[in-house]
Amino acid sequence: MPDQSPGQARAARSGAKELLGDFLRCLRFYSRLPVPVLSSDMDPYGPPDFATMPRVVPFAGAVIGCVAALVLLTASALGFGVWLCTALAVAALTLTTGALH
Repeated sequence: MPDQSPGQARAARSGAKELLGDFLRCLRFYSRLPVPVLSSDMDPYGPPDFATMPRVVPFAGAVIGCVAALVLLTASALGFGVWLCTALAVAALTLTTGALH
């Protein structure tokens, strides 16, 4: 099996960098999480490109959902009641997304 040519390797790195950039812009758009800015971002706080961003929305949603899941599991491990655990998880999700949902 032949190795990749330098052009193919550069294209793969460029594609991975675009994917990471879309993921970070998606997190920045859908949440209030502190998201680092890549040096290649021309306008990191501008409107996202909705033509390329949909491929990473499920992954950003999973990261945002993990915040609420972590709060839910922690509250449950501390022995809080079911209703309090749920309320804390929803509050964490509300704070994480800025009540976007």
